[in-house]
Amino acid sequence: MIAVAGAGASGMMAAIAAKRLCGSREVVLLERQSRVGRKLLSTGNGRCNITNLDCENPANYNNPDFVSSVLRRAGLARVIDAFTDMGLGIVFDEEGRGYPESNMAASVLDALRLTLEETGVRVETSFEVKSAARRGDEFILTSIDGRRIGADRVIIACGGPAGAKLGGVSSGHALLRAFGHDIIPALPVLVQFKCDCAGGLKGIRRVCPAILEIDGEAVAREDGELLFGDGYISGIAVMKLSRFAAEPLRAGRKVEMVIRASSVSEDELRARAALLGNRRLEDFLSGIMPKRLGQHLIKLAGISPLSRNAASLSDAEIAGLSDIMSGWRVPVTGTFGFDSAQATRGGADTRQFLQTLESRLVKGLYACGEVLNVDGDCGGFNLHWAWASGIVAGEEAAGLRRI
Repeated sequence: MIAVAGAGASGMMAAIAAKRLCGSREVVLLERQSRVGRKLLSTGNGRCNITNLDCENPANYNNPDFVSSVLRRAGLARVIDAFTDMGLGIVFDEEGRGYPESNMAASVLDALRLTLEETGVRVETSFEVKSAARRGDEFILTSIDGRRIGADRVIIACGGPAGAKLGGVSSGHALLRAFGHDIIPALPVLVQFKCDCAGGLKGIRRVCPAILEIDGEAVAREDGELLFGDGYISGIAVMKLSRFAAEPLRAGRKVEMVIRASSVSEDELRARAALLGNRRLEDFLSGIMPKRLGQHLIKLAGISPLSRNAASLSDAEIAGLSDIMSGWRVPVTGTFGFDSAQATRGGADTRQFLQTLESRLVKGLYACGEVLNVDGDCGGFNLHWAWASGIVAGEEAAGLRRI
């Protein structure tokens, strides 16, 4: 028997891949919740961003050397074929993100759930694996209520703690640790930044470049929407940058986001002050950015009071305001936690797994998906890793590798 612990995206795909190849051999999928795939329904704002046209590029993941062989074996075409076989169509938007043709995450879950049933995978819900141990040639998986299942191959696909409100857990890390695997401490990524600057800017959206600096050195840049909240900044650009900030923040290093709030040059700003000389400073930047944001930047430049006319701006004040507008430095004090995170950085150390996703420490033990220390960029990369690693782990556990 092949036992798969965890019926999330990677676990369901692993069980299907294994069952398609092993015929009459039993495959059992164990899920601690009362239904499979609950987290999947919330992905992509309910639309489920399945994959990305650039999904095979290892640079989109934190462990490129480890993921490369899996991505070669289960790339874009392979994943599309897998879902086509389940009756699910995939369409791509202008940014290369793949979604179910229905535009509904429920369709993806239905396709997986129905395929589990049609291929003959045995699904055991409300079976939370408390422990797993090797007894001779057999693994024994024990649930919290004392039930036991024996299997000769086991795939750990319990995911990570991201999306904790929807069922994200660290139980897979504990199971692998019990087999001797090292676990990299988990961190939330694809998550909002905590920033003191956000006060008074709640609800403002701005599409502009943002650069992440660690100890004064630029490490990443994203062009995209920033969404200001009460004490935090969110948006696609922040989500992407958070992957580069998680570990430095944990280490206590200086993390800043440098925001280019406007492309207006100093000369253009001076000309604007001359043109709109009678306009009060509280309205001076309205028309090129949200009013409250403009007022905030003027205050940061040390210019007051806002009741002054634009004509009163000195050359030094205009130069200082231009510097703030083109390079607004925002200290990042932390991130939101796992409840808000879309992915997990950390997990089982990939150096202790073969490219087949079999453990180097325990023969017959495999892992896939987010339980491993693999995370990808926003845009379908994390789900693609779930599908791809599930396919590879499932096929390898079945012992009939498909070339």
